Amino acid sequence: MRASHAALYAGCTVPSIAYVGRFRGSRVTPELIDYEVGIGPTLPDGYPERVGVWASDVERAADQFFAGLHRALSVLDDAIAPGTRPTRVDELHEVVSLAAEVHGEWVRIHPFVGQTAIRPDSSQRTSSPVRDRPQPA
Repeated sequence: MRASHAALYAGCTVPSIAYVGRFRGSRVTPELIDYEVGIGPTLPDGYPERVGVWASDVERAADQFFAGLHRALSVLDDAIAPGTRPTRVDELHEVVSLAAEVHGEWVRIHPFVGQTAIRPDSSQRTSSPVRDRPQPA
């Protein structure tokens, strides 16, 4: 995942090249150690209304996410042969449910600096010093 993140931002303008391919909370990059994100208006305590996974917990949460994803995909592969499409409504439901759960959990973990999710109302955007979409340099 880190390599994919680095490849996505290759040649783009970012606030710090040290952010690319590193999770929030990374001890390698001091600015990421306590880099917290969330959505909603900033509250008096300085944090957004809904805070994502704390930066110090991102590495562990991402490891758990991928372990759970591999288990879920293994179960799904037993039900629907890899490389084939769902042929029944219940199979399609399982695929869509897993995709929704994966998306929601990834947004909650929000491992990288930048936007993982954007809602139509700009006050509901995730915190981000990185542009909405990678911009070629």
